[in-house]
Amino acid sequence: MSYIYKRASKVVSWTGPATSGSDVAMTLIGELSQIFDERTSSMDKATAERDNLKTYHHAMNEAKATAQAQVDTSLSDNMEAWVALSNFLDRPYWKRAWIIQEIAVARYIIIQCGHMTVFWPDVVKAVLIWNEAITVKISNDSTLLVCHDSVDTLRVFRQHAYTNTPLRLLDALNQSWACLATDPRDKIFALLGLAYDTANFLPSPSYNRTLTEVSIAMTISAVSSFRSLDIIALLGQGYDEKSDMPSWTPMWTKLGGYRNEFHVKYLHSNAKVPVHDLDAALEPRSGLLPNVTNRSHFDASRGSRPIVQFDGPVATVRSLQIDSIHVLSFHVLSSSLLAAAEIATIDGSSSCKSPSLPNPYGTKAGVFHALWRAFTICGDWSLIRDDEDYLTNLWSPKGREAMQEYAPMVFSWLSHNENFLVHGHTIRQWIEDFKWSYKPLRKILGTKFEHKFNRGIRRTLYGATTRTVVYDINHMLRMDYQLLITAGGYIGWVPNNSQRKDIVCLLSGCSIPVILRERVEQGYYMIGAAYIPGLMDGEGMKDLDDTAWTSFSLY
Repeated sequence: MSYIYKRASKVVSWTGPATSGSDVAMTLIGELSQIFDERTSSMDKATAERDNLKTYHHAMNEAKATAQAQVDTSLSDNMEAWVALSNFLDRPYWKRAWIIQEIAVARYIIIQCGHMTVFWPDVVKAVLIWNEAITVKISNDSTLLVCHDSVDTLRVFRQHAYTNTPLRLLDALNQSWACLATDPRDKIFALLGLAYDTANFLPSPSYNRTLTEVSIAMTISAVSSFRSLDIIALLGQGYDEKSDMPSWTPMWTKLGGYRNEFHVKYLHSNAKVPVHDLDAALEPRSGLLPNVTNRSHFDASRGSRPIVQFDGPVATVRSLQIDSIHVLSFHVLSSSLLAAAEIATIDGSSSCKSPSLPNPYGTKAGVFHALWRAFTICGDWSLIRDDEDYLTNLWSPKGREAMQEYAPMVFSWLSHNENFLVHGHTIRQWIEDFKWSYKPLRKILGTKFEHKFNRGIRRTLYGATTRTVVYDINHMLRMDYQLLITAGGYIGWVPNNSQRKDIVCLLSGCSIPVILRERVEQGYYMIGAAYIPGLMDGEGMKDLDDTAWTSFSLY
């Protein structure tokens, strides 16, 4: 179909018959498009005459103010039209999987509703104006609380095609996960004509296969193409008793969410695909995914090659069990706050007082540094400033005030886990106590660091390049991860659905440790990737030979 749309001189997209208010909505689209054009024209004129910087800024501000005044007037005088537009943009048409292809590659698009038509660029301009007009006034109006991400998604796909930027299938699946399709397989098939690397995932799409069979085939093909098991650790759906899909198979039709965004980026950063594919994938960058903080590479299995045998829903992998989960922290998104907090405190207390629990970090300074490494493990280390200095100020008055305002999820998580014990001290004690730091001047310079932290968190959470530990803790919480202590005494992060006694394993050909859960019958379920300092770069394989590896069957 993409070939047909590309060759057509004109494509008319039918959004459905006219309904109450649809004509008004189409008219408003034209009006908002005109406001957008007038503002753009004024701004272009100001740019052309920018010799006088003061005059330039005045002209730019005036253009924006004039456009905003027109929008405000429209909102005040014609609210019914805005409600009608909201309803129109919420039609199922905009969310259908096959529409992505239609909008993305067509040369010239006419949007038709009933007997009225508008051009596609007019819809885009109207939505851009709409997004700018979402103020407190109208956001409190429930009739206008409609998410128009579907139109924005279509716009991004079209921009990709228009600029001839190579599109990767993983990015496309991640971006379009919320689209609708009567047959869920179409959420995959509808994108195959848009991505350049389709053959790496699904060389031969077929409706003769069930969704589960398609998903397994895509996973097997992806493992072969990436030459890595990272994809089953990072994107595998994990154990879900309600699903008939293997736990190691990604849910390709629901590849959305912040965790998947991060893991898709990680996969592409470390892809072992042929060089010509890498060139297309990385230069220019795909552009569909937002800038997610990212450490570029881990090497838990020391570059080992993937050894795996697939047999229907079973994947038999070469594995090395190195640890198990001993205690988990309270998770901030849990529905039972007090109960979870109490459990975390009790389990943490018992784990840290147990004489059998070793300290792999050796000294208290080592534990302090490991805690900082755990909090920042997925951060871009080249952008982190004063590393541990930020950690020791998480409970300073100014730091807490800034965190509560700009990072409420981190504030809540730290508050509920402040008594969680790690090798004899609570998290709060580790963070507040300066003496375990590697930097002896920290006490003397404490006031300076506190000021620096307070300023840094504000800059960071508004998108500045400087990173703080708060940014990275927030990243792990948004990934839906929780802190753990292993039976071996390691500190790290695991998926929120992990449980005590789940095992920590290395897989041959996988760059990140994984959490597995033993089945009652036989074999194991894949829970997901683990981020544990001290096990991320091959340390778990130290002094081990090939005889230590064994075969695990994943279901």
